Amino acid sequence: MKDKPTKWEFKLCELCESSSWYVWSVEMYCADKRISNKPVDVTMRLLQPLLDQGYRLYVDNYYCCPDLWNQMPADLFQNRQRPGDFDFRRKGQLVAARWFDKREVVTLSTIHQPPLTETIGRYEVKEKPLAVIDNIKFMSRVDH
Repeated sequence: MKDKPTKWEFKLCELCESSSWYVWSVEMYCADKRISNKPVDVTMRLLQPLLDQGYRLYVDNYYCCPDLWNQMPADLFQNRQRPGDFDFRRKGQLVAARWFDKREVVTLSTIHQPPLTETIGRYEVKEKPLAVIDNIKFMSRVDH
């Protein structure tokens, strides 16, 4: 990365438990053409020992790959939004939601219900989707 102060570095992908920061598995980026480095493939390799055990997965934007975004209904993005606006679509257990605060926040979840939840901010009470509240809560622990 030519514009970074450190030009060369290692890239690690980790699967972490959010409350204890326990690292379940780690994978170092590999330039080997026989191994796929697509986000969905890396995620599935890291998750392999934990699949079908009832865990919840929260990911950042890098791992929101086209395979996941293809599940988003196109009509969800047709209308412009103002702060506080919320819209969602449901297909079976999958809920795609779009909420606008200071910027647009889009979520895709199989475990959250669409209704907004009241939260107490620094200066005011706001209504946010529970998927956004949980993502902030659990990802901030892992990002630490």
